[in-house]
Amino acid sequence: QPPDPSTNLQLAGIAGEPFFSTLLASLEHELAKAGRTVFLCNTNESVPRQTEFIRRMSEYSADGIIVSPAIGSAPEDFNPALAGMPPLVFVSRSMSELRFDYVIAGDHAASRLAMRHLIDLGHRRIALIGGDPSVRPFKERVRGYRESLDQAGIEFDGALIRSTLPSRLAGFEAAQWISELEPRPSAALCYNDAVALGLMAGLQRAGLHPGQNFALVGHGDVEEASMVNPGLTVTAVSRDEMGRRAAATLITRMENPERPPERVVLTPKLIVRESSAFRVELSS
Repeated sequence: QPPDPSTNLQLAGIAGEPFFSTLLASLEHELAKAGRTVFLCNTNESVPRQTEFIRRMSEYSADGIIVSPAIGSAPEDFNPALAGMPPLVFVSRSMSELRFDYVIAGDHAASRLAMRHLIDLGHRRIALIGGDPSVRPFKERVRGYRESLDQAGIEFDGALIRSTLPSRLAGFEAAQWISELEPRPSAALCYNDAVALGLMAGLQRAGLHPGQNFALVGHGDVEEASMVNPGLTVTAVSRDEMGRRAAATLITRMENPERPPERVVLTPKLIVRESSAFRVELSS
């Protein structure tokens, strides 16, 4: 049965990562305070599924949509003239070429924070693992990665970048790739905590132990990051704040649809734990 079109509807179209559970809870809490009912679609990175759900929400006169664009999304997938879409806000990921509001993490700044931490520990061969080259967060991480190398006078080596699905299995499989690189990296920066946790398990099987003879940094600070041994060093933004800001931005957009797009980029922080404790002593 379709939802009652008179009900206030919101959509959170969110990929299934641990990061998003807290984000979704924050979104639901803020929208509930405003008297809104939330309908959730997990796109599982499927553009057709995303398109179908947006179409249905548009047909059912949803008040607004909050969406994390699926990998492979194109600008035309969010054309309001074609889809008759209600107000829309991007969260976590964005498509900057479109005039929609967005609330995202500072991925460029996060990459710079992590790289500065690893470079200060003496690392010169640092792998960058995870993410899809078509999405903005991956591009921003690579930009920060390269800028940090340039600033430190370290030559960029494209062979140290491995794009993967943002999953634990992909991280686990990347461990074999790291162990076979020559010369082997002494550190890795991962797209998210899922990739980092999978990589940690794979590295240990390969005889590389984060914090002892390898340094590892994740991104997101999921609950497990502080519970594993060694604890995972991460960059992170507040998922609660991201949810609050995205919900508030959508409500403001619904009340004032003609205002200029609001672009919110949250400042990340570095949380240092044991996984990055390994230091490389540089020869003089």
